[in-house]
This record gives sequence, C-alpha cells and structure tokens, in this order.
Amino acid sequence: MIVILFLGILLLLLDLVNAKNVSDFELRARYEYFNYFNNNNNYDNSYGFLGINIRYNFMLDIDSNTYGMSLFIPYLSNLPRNSNSNVGPLGLGALYYQFSHSQNSNFIIKQLFADFNLYKKNIKTENIELNKTLRLKIGRFDFNDSNEILPVNSTLKWIRLNKIQQRLIGTFGFSHIQRSFEGFNLYFNNSVNNSERYNFTLFFGRPTFGVFDIKTPNEHIDNLSVGYLSYNFINEKRLSDFRLFYGYYNDHRNVIKTSNNSFAISDSVLINSIGFNYSKVFDTKEGSLDFVLYYIYQFGKWGNLDHSANAYCIDLGYKFKSLYLEPYFRVGYFRASGDKNPYDNKHTTFTPYLYTPRLYALFPFYNQMNISDFSVYLGLKLTEDFNLALEYHDLNLTSKEDRWYAGGGAFNESVFGYSAINSFGLSKLANLYNITFSYNFNDNSKLVLYYGIANGKDVIKRVFNLKSSANYFFIEYTQKINFLK
Repeated sequence: MIVILFLGILLLLLDLVNAKNVSDFELRARYEYFNYFNNNNNYDNSYGFLGINIRYNFMLDIDSNTYGMSLFIPYLSNLPRNSNSNVGPLGLGALYYQFSHSQNSNFIIKQLFADFNLYKKNIKTENIELNKTLRLKIGRFDFNDSNEILPVNSTLKWIRLNKIQQRLIGTFGFSHIQRSFEGFNLYFNNSVNNSERYNFTLFFGRPTFGVFDIKTPNEHIDNLSVGYLSYNFINEKRLSDFRLFYGYYNDHRNVIKTSNNSFAISDSVLINSIGFNYSKVFDTKEGSLDFVLYYIYQFGKWGNLDHSANAYCIDLGYKFKSLYLEPYFRVGYFRASGDKNPYDNKHTTFTPYLYTPRLYALFPFYNQMNISDFSVYLGLKLTEDFNLALEYHDLNLTSKEDRWYAGGGAFNESVFGYSAINSFGLSKLANLYNITFSYNFNDNSKLVLYYGIANGKDVIKRVFNLKSSANYFFIEYTQKINFLK
C-alpha cells in the first residue's frame, strides 16, 4: 500500500509538468435477471438487480515512461436478500449480497502504476524494420494472461480473446467490482517488419480484494501470490500464433481449500502450471479455416497431498466470407481433470488460479474444474455493427467421484474462492443454450443482450429436485469518452 501511495503522489507532481497525457471515462451499466435452480421454496431463486461501473483512466507519458491511474466506482442495486440457500448461492446476485451485504458502492483505486522504458531500439533500412523494447511496470495494475501481445489478424485475435485468455490469471472483468494486482510486470517486445512478433513476459503479484466483495477493495490479499512467465510468437504472414507459459500459485491463507478430499484442508496450496497454445488460420477468398490447441499440466502440493492435474482444449472453426451474414461455425471440446479418489494422497482436480470464468461459461453456474464441455458455436454478422452468436454446450463432470465446482478464485481473506456441490456419483451436469446480440453504435459505445437456458441433467436434478432448469438474462450498455492533451 505504501508503494501505491508513493505512486499517487508522484503522479500528481508529474501532472504539473508540460507532458503528454491521455485520459478516458468509461461507463458500464448492466441489468441482470436470474431464474436459478432451486430445491426449497423458502429461498428466492428469481430476481433482478442492477450493476453500474464508472471508471476514469489517466495516463501520463514523459520521456517514454508511462504513469497510469484508474479510479473505479461500482454501484449495486436491488440485490436479493434471501437467495443464499442450504445448497449455495442461487446466482451471482446472491454472491454479491453475501459478501457485500447492505453496502452497495465504494471508491476503488483500480490502477496506480509506473511503466518504465528500460531499453528501446528501432532500425529501419530498405529491407528490414526492427523494433525492440524492454519495459518494467510496477504498482497496482490490471493483468490478464495471454494478453501480453495480440495478433493483428482478426481471426487469430478473436481466438486469443475468446478461447485462450484469462484461463489462469485475470481481472474478472465481468464482475461489477473486479480485481487488480499489486506487483511487477517485466516485458520485452520484438518485431521484424511488423510480420514476425515476439514477446517475453514475467509477472508477479498479489490480488486485491474485489469481485463480489465491495467492502475492502483497496487492500491486497495477504499470503496469496501468483506468478507468470510466457514466450509469445505471432507470425502474421503465416497466420499462426504460439504461446509457451508457466504459472505459479501460492496460497497459504488459513482458509478451507475447496476440494474433493474426505477431510478439510486449510494448509498451503502450491500449484505450478506449464502449458502452451497454438492457433493457425488457413485463409482463402471464399472463407477461412482455423484451429486452436491448448494444453496445461499442473503439479505441486495441496496441503499434505500431491497435486497433479491437466486440462486441454481443441477447437475448430470455419468462416464463410462469401455467404450472406458471413456465418462463423465452430465446434470445440474442453476437458479438465477431476479427482477420482477422495481418500488417497493425491489431489487431481484441475484448478485455475485467479481467472475470469464468464469467458468460458456464459451462464457461470460452472467453471473449468472437473468439467468436460463439448460446444457448438455459430456467429452471424447481421449488419456491419450488429452481430448474433448462438452457442450450445453439453456439460458433464469429468470424474463422477469428484464434485461440481463454480467460482473464479480468491477475492478476500475469508474464502478460498471456489465452491463445490456433491455430485452423488453422477456425471451428467447440464445442456446450456446461449444467445448473444451485440450492437456497436460507434467505436466507443456498445449494447449487448444475452439470454441463457440451462437444462439440468442427472447431477442438477439430484441436487435441485424442485427446479432443475435455470435462465439468465442481461442487457448491458457501455460508453467510453476519450480525452487527449
């Protein structure tokens, strides 16, 4: 916190000098309605609530060094007061109320950092244009894994943003409160003729309070740290994208670690992750074929147990450029390992660190743990600014001896950040149908409508015997205003 205060004073002093600064104002308003699974009429499973975010970003550039600050105000209204059942929270509104109670707003220092230029070299001749930069960011800032460098090609970029990013570390940007990280980010970028681009990234930090907890967002979570190291290579001419990465998670908070074990574990959890992703696009005038491979292996300690787990994703897509509405068809399969024996000395449930589950569960009643997800996607371009996406997911538990998990990781000192429900030895979870409309009024203004239907199968029918289907709807408007000095 001392570093954050120091950077704040530094920014105020720097603003007095005649330097270039860029600032913008962001507004996001989203009304959400849940008609959730239920097993008891004494609990409210049908409700709507409103979430509003106001964010102001300020960036100051002096001699190639950047100093940044983001101020963030979330506001929650009409949260359900009786939706935390004996099974668990009945939808996201119940989670906000459980950890925020009657407090519905706060003032958050979302970012406060310095980004130093350590090395820069530009070479331009008749045959080659070479650019190299080495930078160090310190303080409080947003960090999302796989966003270190983004492809220029629209399909490769879409894959990074929708199939790869934030599977381990993310800001939980869908949340109305979100999270940041306090630490450092050292990164090196190298490009050759703007066609071959490389990136090395080293990140280490501690997460802040947030996500569902609005009460104490300006403090970091003690005794919890994450690290990340990656190498990225994008070949724009060959339309390929590759990343090799390592992740580190060290949680020695004295809280019960949600798992499949027959006894409660509150000891430290240390998880190392090694993985890669590779994407490739085959482009023609009529259409483009693409595929993505993602694999991650985990090892470490879960209290006194050995942790060993894995997850992978295979996804194929084809975009019909020459057809009306430019249909984009995809089929994919994601599988994360589960724990088959709660009584042995091993923990084999794949565990994401601090990520954004809504990216991979549009109706987030599940997450990446102990899940097998077969999906079909169809995207349609109705007009230049109006898009429609249809999705189907067949969801099953990878191990029927393990549990049904949800959540996106730690957001305060008192809970692990993941919840688990008994599967009763069953594996079929649900069929999920999603429909998303998005309309871009302009580059800075957007409207999104989402509706999801989850039809529970064996596990959900066993847990929620009264109502085993659920619906989730939201309408969201975002507006951004840019300022330049």
